[in-house]
Amino acid sequence: MIHYHGLPITPATAAHAAIAGGHAFISFRHPDQIGLALDVCQSFAVDNGAFSAWRAGEPVTDWRPYYEWVAFLRRMPSFDWAVIPDVIDGDHITWGNHVCRLLRMMRYEEDVPSLNQRRRAKKRQLERFITTAYRSAAHAMQ
Repeated sequence: MIHYHGLPITPATAAHAAIAGGHAFISFRHPDQIGLALDVCQSFAVDNGAFSAWRAGEPVTDWRPYYEWVAFLRRMPSFDWAVIPDVIDGDHITWGNHVCRLLRMMRYEEDVPSLNQRRRAKKRQLERFITTAYRSAAHAMQ
């Protein structure tokens, strides 16, 4: 299992020590240390920041900036994955729409064969997980 260190960590020297050669988890709501993560981490993943926004009384209503951010970051060789937008107090249909959009967006270009093989395998694994989770949720609601 990969252990991701959540950012931000302050001071920056502590962040560097925590993630150097390791793995970072970066929130869309607090992306300040993305440059550091790109410089020193083996890999990173990104969170949508929905829970933090919801707790602050500012629930996310427009996910386009998050999707654009993920579309940019996914081109980085050290990008691992992105958290599907979760709508706090939302329904399974809204969640399903976000799942479908993120899966469509994760279709990678054929620019680096070894990376693309890894990405296709990750995509297949994610699709199997989503299908199983969606079926379980649908069955539970019956």
